[in-house]
Amino acid sequence: MKRYFIELAYKGEFYSGWQIQDNAPTVQQELNSALSVLAGHPIQTTGCGRTDAGVHASQFFAHFDIENEVQDVNNWCYRLNSILPKGINVFRLFEVNQDDHSRFSALNRTYHYFLHHQKTAFNNSFSVYHSTVPDIDYLNQVSALLLGERSFKSLSKSNTQVNNYNCRIAEATWSRSDHQTIFKISSNRFLRGMVRGIVGTLLEYDLRKPEPSTITATLDSEDRGEAGVTAAAHGLFLTGIEYPFIQKISRPLPLIRSL
Repeated sequence: MKRYFIELAYKGEFYSGWQIQDNAPTVQQELNSALSVLAGHPIQTTGCGRTDAGVHASQFFAHFDIENEVQDVNNWCYRLNSILPKGINVFRLFEVNQDDHSRFSALNRTYHYFLHHQKTAFNNSFSVYHSTVPDIDYLNQVSALLLGERSFKSLSKSNTQVNNYNCRIAEATWSRSDHQTIFKISSNRFLRGMVRGIVGTLLEYDLRKPEPSTITATLDSEDRGEAGVTAAAHGLFLTGIEYPFIQKISRPLPLIRSL
């Protein structure tokens, strides 16, 4: 049995997330179907994580097992891109060790969230219109208190079923580019809805300007009701996954254009 990793990207607005669901289109379903056509028998993929409906990925990894070696991985990538819908593209396919796992072997994951502050006729699928230009200095003061390992139960979906809610945040920063505000966050793991919960909460903080330490009390409460609203899905991108056995490659991020 051979194990292969596949690197891909997808436009989330067409799908109800990565993971297969009943009666809803998903990225995993499309990828499984395309791989099964090439293999000539059913193929089941395992993703590096799950993204919610409407969330995009400029870099995503999945793995699958197949009995026979793929003789020409470049040809498979070409044929997969011919079969897959236009909202999904494959970058590369490569063999890994049998114990390498797309989810459990990942060391770090990075997300970007995009806001724009002037009306634009383009790229509204990739960025959320936010009329108020945020105070970047203030948001970075609050975000600095997210760093380290702690429970993020209060900033994730309330029905999340996991063994624990602890995540180790390595980076959480806000930046400006022209008429765009970008939030970047990296962690060893993320809970369901966690990044959107953080963005929504911090944007509410930006309007009210409580003491930055208020976020610590919110985290300590482990109560979703103490946090802010969940930000819209279409501004969120999974942009990077790091593995100990894969050389890191950065894929292009969306450029928001203003009129």
